[in-house]
Amino acid sequence: MSFVGSVLLRGQVGRLAACGCRSTVGVTGIAPALPSFSHQPLDGRRNYATDFKLTAFQKQKLVNCFEFYDVNKDGVIRFEDDFQAALNRYIDLNGWTEESPAYMGYRVRWTAFWQDLYFGKLSRMDPKLRKDNNEITREEFLAMWERALKDSAELAKTPGWVQQLIPDLYKAIDVDGDGSLKLKDYENLFKAFGRLDNVEQIFDRLDANKDGQISRTEWILHFQDYLFSEDRDRRGNLIWGSLGHGSW
Repeated sequence: MSFVGSVLLRGQVGRLAACGCRSTVGVTGIAPALPSFSHQPLDGRRNYATDFKLTAFQKQKLVNCFEFYDVNKDGVIRFEDDFQAALNRYIDLNGWTEESPAYMGYRVRWTAFWQDLYFGKLSRMDPKLRKDNNEITREEFLAMWERALKDSAELAKTPGWVQQLIPDLYKAIDVDGDGSLKLKDYENLFKAFGRLDNVEQIFDRLDANKDGQISRTEWILHFQDYLFSEDRDRRGNLIWGSLGHGSW
């Protein structure tokens, strides 16, 4: 079972009990942990099986995500341009060199995340039309997520590349590799990718149980909200910063 599926299935009831969380069994029998910050079930009226299109709010959130990683703002995400620029800033932030083992190991983590994203692009395309050019345009980014989200409103039922991307991103942001995301990790993330949001305020919102870290359980629940929820007050909407940055 995937990292995402196992967390949603178990519900992590015991671990989240300290922050007043409860679990609710949905129609599929999966019992995700639903935190006490008004984490209500998603709108079940949408037909995810036929003619699915991203909502305006989903597009706004996904464009915000795209623009976060488009460091040079040319409308295309490339590892050697955008991600490498961010990694160069990580070198400065951590006092590394390009040859240091710490940097080389860290670069592998961001490479894994990029490969997840790029596989998402290739998986949605007709093999005859694929452009294996190691880049993702904004249109391709939206199209690959629309395809990934069309069959279900449950994160545990998304394609494998989505479920792999979520823990891979968590590991990439976790600079010291201690298995948790702390304020310093999030500050470095936003500095590296050139975003000027109020990171302390964003982190405080994402840290639902106020224990000074974003746990893996919180991370998954926030991702569920980011991808599916139409509620503009959900904490997960802030994973990639203020939505005021995205335009489409």
